Amino acid sequence: MSRHKHRPGDLGLLIPVDVITHASRTLDFEADKDQLVWLTGTMHVSEIRKVAAQFSLVREAEGVHVTGTLTATVVQPCIVTLEPVTQQIDVPLDRRYLPERMRVPDPGPASETHVDLDSEDLPDYFVGGDVDLAPLVIDTLGMEIDLYPRAPGAELPETRENAPSESTSPFAALAARFSKPADDN
Repeated sequence: MSRHKHRPGDLGLLIPVDVITHASRTLDFEADKDQLVWLTGTMHVSEIRKVAAQFSLVREAEGVHVTGTLTATVVQPCIVTLEPVTQQIDVPLDRRYLPERMRVPDPGPASETHVDLDSEDLPDYFVGGDVDLAPLVIDTLGMEIDLYPRAPGAELPETRENAPSESTSPFAALAARFSKPADDN
């Protein structure tokens, strides 16, 4: 999968571009125990039990088109009850990579930029001869984790303890003033 030595925090997804052809090349990834521990800390969740991806890599001119699927199982506390909530993630992946030398220069702060929301996402870039798919996995996982997980049936209690009472509300004082009959002097 990778010609570089695996380190904790490194997902081992550095792929040499020269082994990717115009015919689709498939690649399967499943995070090992050390990688799951690292991802759990990176994502600030209670536990990540599984992260797996299936990639299809195709060479396009000088770039690489990557499609596939990311699956994961994430556990974190419910925002209401603090009991563990398990989230299953299953999302498609689709990213294009171009060599760094093909990057369009930043137009600078004084220029206007038109953004077409219906167009494809901008490509990512690679330096040297390797495409690193780890940021694709990490970014996608981070975007899919529920920020406010709730256990089934968990409800926030309805309380009015912190709400201002009608008698102390500034609007109540205003209403009281205008509801009094005016003094005729």
